Amino acid sequence: MSSDLDLRRLDEIPDPAAATAAPPLPPAPTELRASPPRSALRLRRALAAVLALVAALALALAMGPRSDLVEASRGGLVPTIAVSLLAAAAGWFAASYRPSRDASRWAPWLLAPFALLAIAGALHSGAGVPGSMWRATLACLAASMAVAAVPLAALVFAYRHAFATSARKRSLALGVVAGALAVAAMELHCAVDSAAHMLVGHGSALLLAGLIGLAASRLTRA
Repeated sequence: MSSDLDLRRLDEIPDPAAATAAPPLPPAPTELRASPPRSALRLRRALAAVLALVAALALALAMGPRSDLVEASRGGLVPTIAVSLLAAAAGWFAASYRPSRDASRWAPWLLAPFALLAIAGALHSGAGVPGSMWRATLACLAASMAVAAVPLAALVFAYRHAFATSARKRSLALGVVAGALAVAAMELHCAVDSAAHMLVGHGSALLLAGLIGLAASRLTRA
């Protein structure tokens, strides 16, 4: 006799509780929300980018334009703002680009804003910030973070649940965008041109905003 179990006629065994069993419940109705079209998503994110730029400039100018704005525009002001905006564009590209499985193809873009920020600091001359000015430098850092807050909120809202892959890195890139916009905007408000003040009082906002963007990946993850 074979020891193998033959289950081919298992359905012929009568069920003693079949007469008292209730019929199966119908599946619960589910409402599936239609995803917005890609054109609407692109428009929303483009508007968020414009809002981020306008908000950063408006907040900086609301604190008052720098007293030497005309003179500074003939020196390193314009190149520094241009480099900061280029850093913001690099961060936006890193956030918006759809990464492949090999993240090394796009990850270097995340490092570009930090390298460009170092170039921006080198454009400014000066012997550094004296010890008595470090308090003002930290106050400028707080102002830079306040300027970065609105652009970062707008970008996180526009990209909520948008990143199916690499959400942490791409959210960090959104923070870099907001921080770079804050650096550019603070150049219109702060008249201190020393490299130390630039890198600590303004440039640290780029790093801190990037870390806040990283923490916001829970909102941007699909």
